[in-house]
Amino acid sequence: RDRSVSRGLGDVYKRQATNTLTLNGYKHEGSGFVYDGAKYGISVPKSIGTLSIVLKGENVIDLTKADTLARVFIPSVGVYIWETDVVIKGDGSLVISATRGGIYSFGEADPSIEIKSGNITVNAPWPIDTKNFKMIDGSLTINATETDGDVASAIHSYEFKMTGGNLKITSDGLGIEMWHDSDEDAPPTISGGTFEISTKIAGGAFCYYNYDEDVCVAIAPDLTNYVGAYTMTAGANADGTSAVDYSASDIATYKYAKLESVHVHDYDTAWESDENNHWNECECGDKANVAPHADEDNDGKCDTCGYTMTVIHTHNYGTTWQSDENNHWNEC
Repeated sequence: RDRSVSRGLGDVYKRQATNTLTLNGYKHEGSGFVYDGAKYGISVPKSIGTLSIVLKGENVIDLTKADTLARVFIPSVGVYIWETDVVIKGDGSLVISATRGGIYSFGEADPSIEIKSGNITVNAPWPIDTKNFKMIDGSLTINATETDGDVASAIHSYEFKMTGGNLKITSDGLGIEMWHDSDEDAPPTISGGTFEISTKIAGGAFCYYNYDEDVCVAIAPDLTNYVGAYTMTAGANADGTSAVDYSASDIATYKYAKLESVHVHDYDTAWESDENNHWNECECGDKANVAPHADEDNDGKCDTCGYTMTVIHTHNYGTTWQSDENNHWNEC
């Protein structure tokens, strides 16, 4: 049923009819609740189709403040979803901090995590784990920290698709790790947006990890359908100090990768004008073909853009004298 939940400061509202969970200025700091050997901030233990998490204001789920024993023996996960697609959207923010996982979506029905909007930060050893990950828009910042010697993995997914938004990953281990499939190792697909990835394992920016052999196998991302222009740099240093133009042939050496979209001016063919000049304008405001008005045919309009010009009168005095009782003159 529809209900408000107050398991912390702020508002949480669940709307059953649309499977929508709204977080509005919500803040929870503690150990979460225990279920099946772990502690969770938000959990959906059975399939409900699609869960929409709507962010309003600033929201925090922090499960790292449990005592030391609890952190070791009862790991915490910020958001755990079973057999359910998760869509995160809204104009607010969410910061998740946990000792094990950030946002998990598991199940045999190939569930997905989709970021549509919002400003999301996840701090955990395994921040994102799902079968299908999609980033449409918004901002996602991931800090993947190593715990107990295990390899940290920022995004672990069988399918990774990014069409927009801004992704920033800082990882003690791997960046975007694709699930290993012996038949097919599909690369991450990126057709829009920007990213910056910093890892501590060579080739770890984009890879699949062979846990049987403890080997990271680099996979070049698929950028063939990227919309618009971009620049991509990469390097062997995690801080990006050695970054040069990206080359797929060097993918196994990269600990750092950064992609930025590049605006290409597209000037409208229609003329813009003011009282002095005319020009073609890009949607970003940049101007091209700026030139002063000219009226060679003397019709009172600019010959190029049609701007109605102020006619400058040139006097043409007659030779016939005009006069009154005091003066005489030639008149235009």
